[in-house]
Amino acid sequence: MFERARAGWRLARATRRMISSDRTLFLFPLVSALFSVMFFVAYFIFLDGLFFGFYGLNGNFSQPIQPNLGSYGGAIIAIGFLLVYILLGFISTYVMIAMYTGFRKFSEGEKIGVLESLSLAREYAGLAFKWGVFSFLILLILRIIESRFRGVAGLVIGTAGSLAIAAATFFAIPTIYEKKVGPLAAAKESFHVIFRYFGSVFGGFAYIDLLGAGIAILGFLVLVLAFLAYPLGLFFTLILVGAGISILVIAGVFVYTSGNIFKLILYDFVQGKGLPRGFEADEETIRQAIKRRRGFQPSGDNFQQP
Repeated sequence: MFERARAGWRLARATRRMISSDRTLFLFPLVSALFSVMFFVAYFIFLDGLFFGFYGLNGNFSQPIQPNLGSYGGAIIAIGFLLVYILLGFISTYVMIAMYTGFRKFSEGEKIGVLESLSLAREYAGLAFKWGVFSFLILLILRIIESRFRGVAGLVIGTAGSLAIAAATFFAIPTIYEKKVGPLAAAKESFHVIFRYFGSVFGGFAYIDLLGAGIAILGFLVLVLAFLAYPLGLFFTLILVGAGISILVIAGVFVYTSGNIFKLILYDFVQGKGLPRGFEADEETIRQAIKRRRGFQPSGDNFQQP
């Protein structure tokens, strides 16, 4: 267990060094966040129009068009929220697959931009949408089950369900990217991999989360300093606030990018595809540590036991 955790730690450290050579990868979480905010804003503008009227649709910006919802207002709002949630799941999955595409090209010696990566990911659009619907449904089912129980039973069921969802989704998108399978097959594969290689996953994310937490703590300290420096002037305080928020954003971007690229690299490795170009110094050590348990056959057909 500890040997695999150390191997995961080394793999995550090598991942950080590699993706630092292609700063384009750090733009993908910002793109995902931007599109998500745009959809949320559009949804709330739609809600505002439902309740207070739509301005300008008839060429008159002073007199809004007031829709007559009757008894369907609640249903329309609920359906709108459902669609937004599914679209957010689709966007996050699609952008992550685009990031994987950009990373794969980079690891093969070809550096491409964000727009080209998004364009190349179009073949996964249908699978990304299916995953968005699937993730919404399993979360909805869990919440319905939780609502049937109270007290300790509800807490236990909620915790167990959340852990099961985490295990089912952890390696799901790398599986979709590599094998082009549907949500159920991806969830099953995710369960399969995370339980067999939990030590390596734990070690890798311990490294990523600790480093990300260190960056975030620095950002919080700068914000505290901004509060303490308020007597020195508003302008100086605003500069420190901006710096603190920027550092927190960097922490979030680092954890998102490093964590998801680490998932893809580890998933490929346990499928027998080896490590990307640039990992040669660490490959043999990691290969010796991340090995099959007795009786376990990995999904990859070309996995070679050292």
